[in-house]
Amino acid sequence: MTKSVGIIGGGLAGLSSAVFLKEKGFDVHLFEATPKLGGRTYSWFDKNLNTFIDNGQHILAGWCNNTFDYLDTIKTLDLLKIIKNLELNFFDTEKNHYSLKCPDVSAPLNIFWGLLKFKAFEFHDKLSILKLRKLKNEYSYFKNFNSAKEILEELKQTENVKKYFWNPLIYAVFNTSAENVAPEIFLNIIKKGFYNKEASSLLIPSGDLNKIFIKPAESYFEKNNILISKNTPIQNILLENDMIKCLKYGNDEEITFDYYISAVPFFSFNKLFAFDDFNKYFVDTGSLKASAIVSIHIFFENEVNEILDENGTSQMVGLVGTTVQWIFKKSNKHISLIISGADIPEINISRLENEKIFRICLDDLRKCIKGFDSLKIKDYKIIKEKRATFIPDKESSYYRIPNISKIKNLFIAGDLTDTGLPSTIESAISSARKSVNAIAKLSNENS
Repeated sequence: MTKSVGIIGGGLAGLSSAVFLKEKGFDVHLFEATPKLGGRTYSWFDKNLNTFIDNGQHILAGWCNNTFDYLDTIKTLDLLKIIKNLELNFFDTEKNHYSLKCPDVSAPLNIFWGLLKFKAFEFHDKLSILKLRKLKNEYSYFKNFNSAKEILEELKQTENVKKYFWNPLIYAVFNTSAENVAPEIFLNIIKKGFYNKEASSLLIPSGDLNKIFIKPAESYFEKNNILISKNTPIQNILLENDMIKCLKYGNDEEITFDYYISAVPFFSFNKLFAFDDFNKYFVDTGSLKASAIVSIHIFFENEVNEILDENGTSQMVGLVGTTVQWIFKKSNKHISLIISGADIPEINISRLENEKIFRICLDDLRKCIKGFDSLKIKDYKIIKEKRATFIPDKESSYYRIPNISKIKNLFIAGDLTDTGLPSTIESAISSARKSVNAIAKLSNENS
């Protein structure tokens, strides 16, 4: 007899859980509290501009294998643009353009060679880069530090190397500054990205997020008889003898499954349980500290190609010494600006009014991009994701929980689990796979 699984939450952790479960032959019913799927990864349609606008820019690295499996299953893997040999382009406030190009050689030589040839670095900067070899050989030593910042200081990384390499990388991956990144999670990312050539490539979505991650998943659900209940918040999880008895929703309606996956965000997880039940089985995941991302979409009357594509610059451009960290060219007349860690004191941009944020961004663009003033702006949109991720500091490791819970038929997916990764798409989807594999194993043992 086919076993059933109820999934609570329709973000990427929930959607990928449903897809992976169906591939293993389970009956699946997914509950989402809101009218939309995708959680914090979504697009919305602007009627005035006649286009979809993403809530933020998502980049995948070559080591995001679980995400690739999910996209392959829902048939959108080919919508990712691949930068096989890592190439990053930067403009600074003096309008200098620097290109970090990694050659087609084995890892980690490709990254080391790219950094050593980077024209923004002087001789003493390059000497400090050679010290990075210690990261691989002295892992157990570095994981006892308090933060990524301390590791970089121990490795004598110069301010220039931090400015052009480490700071852009850390904000992009961890959505916070180096002092807020736990050493173990920092080292995990370094191992994944530095020591495998394919893993150091970048993949950028070539369409809106709904088109790549959400709508095709809904089509997959329809074709494979996966039930979706939108606008259906789960009111409570009822427990009995260390197991889930049923889920309560609607007008005190109850529904029962063989197994359950919670795929809700860290700030909502405790709301699923009675107070005493939650305290008995879990730590307070709501104590994870949120970190904001601000996305600024700018639409132009004329094309941006000649401005952003100067000197062969790609559709992804880093700004150095500015509040704006990255520019993404969404189309010939549309760019998206990203400010990660937007609520930490040294940035603290998310509290400002939209007009003020827009003026700061324009000032950054004028400082860095030659000819920017020749572009005529048609409109702009600002999106503040105040709980986009959580801060992956040392304390966060205490509040992240295992995929297999003390409740025998409940499994946890989402980046609140201890994946060893920061709060990313791959973290959410890898946790889904772990939960699904655990359910499959338990189901086989009980059959």
